Formats: sequence, structure tokens, C-alpha cells
Amino acid sequence: DVRALAGDVPLVEPGDVLVLGDADGPRRQLAGAAEASIAIPDARVFDASAIRAAGVEMVADRMAALIERENMPFWLHLDIDVVDGSVMPAVSFPVSGGLDWGELDVLLRPIGRDHRLAGVSLAGLNVDRDPGREYTAQVAEVLTSLLA
Repeated sequence: DVRALAGDVPLVEPGDVLVLGDADGPRRQLAGAAEASIAIPDARVFDASAIRAAGVEMVADRMAALIERENMPFWLHLDIDVVDGSVMPAVSFPVSGGLDWGELDVLLRPIGRDHRLAGVSLAGLNVDRDPGREYTAQVAEVLTSLLA
């Protein structure tokens, strides 16, 4: 059984999940798909509009404090389509109302500095929509800045 390879399930407790920057709610509503807060009810969810309402710096500070309080290794999964489609069209599902590059940088900065960061995964980059590779280069710059 392939599930045995994963070890004990769940690998991550739903209450340990922090979802930041989602702006895909309107498309999910049209498709009849669940919001993140419904799909993972114990997760802490701050969509892009909530981040802006609270202030990007304040959310980044709260996230850093949460990581400090938990004091355990963590994993960053960056779904790059969290960035607004007007500045990041090289994704399979561009969104409007997403984060801009500066907001993403502010949110990621405390994560990259933290010694407990165990790894990073990237999803959503669609190089077929980036023939000049300018957006791919921007993603590489974000990751380089994060891990520098």
C-alpha cells in the first residue's frame, strides 16, 4: 500500500496549517469548490484581502510570532498563483486581487530568516506562459531572496 510510505497520517495536523494570500475565492465559488477555511477547517486562513485589511507587515509579524511560539521545523509551500495575474501571468490559473511582488516579499522575509525552515516547494509556475522567462526569473529572484 502506497500510503504506508507516508508514515503516520496526517503528516501535518490541520491546525498547524497557515494559508496566506489566497485570492481565488470567486473562481472557487463559480466552480462550487470549498474555500480553504472549509476544506481545512482548523487551518488559519488569511486571504489576500484580509492581509491587506490587517496590513501586510502586521500579518508577517503575526506569522513570525506564531512560528516562534510553535518552535518547530516548518515547510513553506509557495503556490505562485497567489501573486496577482496582472503581474504574474505565467501561472495556470491567474487570479485578480492577488498579492503583488512586494507584498509577497514582506510575507516571506521572516520565513527565510528562520533557521527552522525545513524546505520549500513551489507550485503553479507555468513556463509555457512565459516564453521570455521574465516571470520565471522573477520567481527565481523571490526564492533566492528568501533563501539568501
